[in-house]
Amino acid sequence: MFPIVNTLPEVVGGGDWISDITILNPSTTVEVEGVVDLFQDNGSLFPASISAPSIPFVIPPSSWTTISTHNKGAIATGYAKVFSNAPVTIEGRFLNPQFATSVAAATPVTSRSVSLLAAAGGSATQDTAVALIASSAGTLNLSLSNSFGLPIASRTIDVTAGQHIATFVSQLMPSVHGGVISGRLTITASAGVISVIALQFDTSLSPITVTPLP
Repeated sequence: MFPIVNTLPEVVGGGDWISDITILNPSTTVEVEGVVDLFQDNGSLFPASISAPSIPFVIPPSSWTTISTHNKGAIATGYAKVFSNAPVTIEGRFLNPQFATSVAAATPVTSRSVSLLAAAGGSATQDTAVALIASSAGTLNLSLSNSFGLPIASRTIDVTAGQHIATFVSQLMPSVHGGVISGRLTITASAGVISVIALQFDTSLSPITVTPLP
């Protein structure tokens, strides 16, 4: 088994969705090798009709490779684990013909606590999607503040080690009056770390910067 593990906390294929997983080798002198394993939400391997569930790679110095899911058939969702023998960085791009897609990639952040801008309910299609993997069993503490930094809503979610959560902010914070959300979401794990990405849905689909907190 390769010693270094990176997590992309959301992968989707089928149902017209394509995920592009880009793995970059930052070394200017040494090639890197490894394998990408794709898992469904329940931890089982991805169906072969969407993607080979385990994909080896070798990347020359200062280069990259991209692995894509298939867009036909029944939709499958989950996450990716990238195992390598040297450090790499990973990015995800998510494509669907219903949305104009930003060329920018979603870069996962791994930390005990993170924050991100969230917007939902301003139009029929506006919502912020959040996907995460919890490294340890414990409790996630979620808090939502408005543009002035004042608290709007909060809740807790108990998680198991390795649990995958992918949902919308409107579902994470259903108690917000009127269902219109515009502010900052903070997620803190009571134990271990979380790997997180976020996407803004509206007429377009674009990544949201996730900021690690101390």
